[in-house]
Amino acid sequence: MRLKFVFFYGGIVSGIIIIGCRQGAALGGGCMEKKFEITQLLDTYGGLLSERQRQAAEDFYNFDLSLSEIAENYAITRQAVNDALKTAEKLLVKYEEILGLSGIRKRLVEALAADEGERVRIIEEIMLNA
Repeated sequence: MRLKFVFFYGGIVSGIIIIGCRQGAALGGGCMEKKFEITQLLDTYGGLLSERQRQAAEDFYNFDLSLSEIAENYAITRQAVNDALKTAEKLLVKYEEILGLSGIRKRLVEALAADEGERVRIIEEIMLNA
């Protein structure tokens, strides 16, 4: 049974690869947090991936399909799906390291939830670091 909830994890973890996470590891090993991070990166940078990488990543992260299910849907091997996902994850992390748009979006969400003084401070911080 796959877990259907996620925990917010503040900050991008560089070089995360979660394809091999076991279901049991999701609770203690940080797999759910990493999956949530990749999902956010996919929302931000998914359009920069190849069609196959984007489709495989969306099916795996957003629709919770297994490697076998994705392989069957696109008439490719599980290994091809695995390779597409690993490449997509590496690229998404690389794009975030270079562009930082997902981090900025998180800070803006924090600013919206903060009181007015804190909101101004966060927005000024974002503008200074941009």
